[in-house]
Amino acid sequence: MKIKKINKCNIGGQAVMEGVMMRGESSMATAVRDEEGVIRLETQRLKPLKERSVFFRLPIIRGVINFFTSLVFGTKILMRSAEVMGDDEEPTAFEKWLAKTFKVDIYDVVLSLGVILGLALSVFLFVVTPQIVTGLINELIKLPTVSVWFNLIEGGVRILIFIGYILLSGLIKDVKRTYMYHGAEHKTISCYEYGWDLTVENVRKSSRVHERCGTTFMFFVMMISILVFSLANSFIGAQGVVRVLVKIALLPLVAGLSYELLKGLAKTDFFLFDVFKAPGLLLQRITTKEPTDDMIECAITAFKTVLEMDADPSIKPQKFVIAAKTEEVLNSVKERLAAAGVT
Repeated sequence: MKIKKINKCNIGGQAVMEGVMMRGESSMATAVRDEEGVIRLETQRLKPLKERSVFFRLPIIRGVINFFTSLVFGTKILMRSAEVMGDDEEPTAFEKWLAKTFKVDIYDVVLSLGVILGLALSVFLFVVTPQIVTGLINELIKLPTVSVWFNLIEGGVRILIFIGYILLSGLIKDVKRTYMYHGAEHKTISCYEYGWDLTVENVRKSSRVHERCGTTFMFFVMMISILVFSLANSFIGAQGVVRVLVKIALLPLVAGLSYELLKGLAKTDFFLFDVFKAPGLLLQRITTKEPTDDMIECAITAFKTVLEMDADPSIKPQKFVIAAKTEEVLNSVKERLAAAGVT
């Protein structure tokens, strides 16, 4: 039985390494459980949508902006959560030389490379590969490359690659845990929307699928790309590399349209629209898993923090307090004392 939603909520989130990030209208909070079992919290102030330029609030444009900012923020938050888990490493001699010579922040360089590589991988998997595979299939069936059937086959290949990607990634232990935190994120938001108290017990019995999920957004991207790419190919008739470049150029439009569809469908519970929601919600059964209680606690902490910060602009942002191991601290002190000639 579908539970009626009482509270309106614009808070969204993302699973990170051993934690959850929640993002509201004017704030963002990330809760990560460190190796000692303590929940560490980092918050940030964001510029509210109503204070942004009218241009950036226009339909489709806002979807494009949201897509790229989410990609950058998502990569940044993943890197920050890794630091809490002790996965950060001391900069190498080359990195120190690079920072000193070119006056650049190595963290920013790594972040930029991460975003670029992520985009490049996405283009290769979901734009280049489907075109190559469809071309090989077409060697057998001999369809015109501007035909509707050719574009439908290419779109189908793209969707199969997407589903295969999330199925295979779920076999990796760390990714599987991230899927569990993804479930905790969804359950917490659903619990709030139901009007229930944000307790571990209530969150546990809430739904782990949600209409505004990024998985559903990506499915819409796959579907809308079939239509947009087909229309473009019918008019342009591009082949080979040019065809790939045309698709890359159209990706912002596809992202913008997908965002509007996602937001629009999330605002209605009319049963006739359920057929459009169903595939994305079904895929979320793969990208979300049932979380443990300690994972739910992280999600609740991040969500409550965003609620408080959005309601009270005077609350100051904070950075992670990363606990150092006693042995590491002692070794560091000994090294400094030895360097100072104290024994």
